[in-house]
Amino acid sequence: MTISVGICTYKRPALLKRVLDSLLSQTRIPDEIIVFDSSENDETKKTVISISSPTIRYHHTETRTILPKGRNEIIKKCSSDILTFLDDDAIPKNRFIETVLSSFGSFGDVGGVTGPTINSDENLNPIVPLIYDNKKRTSVYPWGEVRSDTRRWIPTLPQKCKVMIGANMSYRTKLLKDIGGFDEQFENPSYREESDVQTRIAKLGYSFLYHPDAYVFHLVKQPGGIEDIESKQANYFYLAGKNHRYFCDKHFPKWKTRLAWIFFNRTPPCFWLALILAIIRNKSYLMWHKGLWENPKK
Repeated sequence: MTISVGICTYKRPALLKRVLDSLLSQTRIPDEIIVFDSSENDETKKTVISISSPTIRYHHTETRTILPKGRNEIIKKCSSDILTFLDDDAIPKNRFIETVLSSFGSFGDVGGVTGPTINSDENLNPIVPLIYDNKKRTSVYPWGEVRSDTRRWIPTLPQKCKVMIGANMSYRTKLLKDIGGFDEQFENPSYREESDVQTRIAKLGYSFLYHPDAYVFHLVKQPGGIEDIESKQANYFYLAGKNHRYFCDKHFPKWKTRLAWIFFNRTPPCFWLALILAIIRNKSYLMWHKGLWENPKK
């Protein structure tokens, strides 16, 4: 069984180098690493060339590319049985590739594999309280809400799961091609683009596996990135709300989703919770609801 790793990147050459160095030091090196770069300058290209590895396939576009489109370009170029997506700020542990491959080999009904994607500092130290247990900590509810503790959850045994985070998700490549890849109607910050793919795969009868050794360090608070939303919080909430509405309208009954948005959704926060958070934290949480309730473009 062969495996490729796909990375969409934007103006993060130093971070990308750390990710690539980690992949090239794995106990099982990927058969290919596909880098899709939409940076306006050539710093990332220079970084990739400096590594000088025949395993890396570099592709560049001068047009800023939304994440789902970048992922689809990687799918088109992938020649392996398994395709793993990592973010350009997600550094895998050294048995990551080996674990992903063995997971697909051991669990025949698995359409995807993921694992802990732990929010960490530059020295790979966790910055969140970690959870060690075997409870079910990922859920997709009948009203479209998606909840996950993948940023801090490390089970002791592999667990079937409902959610795979975009920074750490592996699929059977044929399955991605069969469903038509990622939906490019999801705008940056591409909120719910991975949930949409996983919902479509789950409807085909496949499950997902959360393996404790499919572990990556997610380096938070890093500038840049393909989504580049750090300094645009209000706009992020607004666009994420729009994407959540689009995701819900594709897959769930509208009466359930609208009730949830008003009364009991947690991610994104329902109206009363967003109002309380906006008052307490003095942040633009109500922008979620501008995106949720705004009529989509025809």
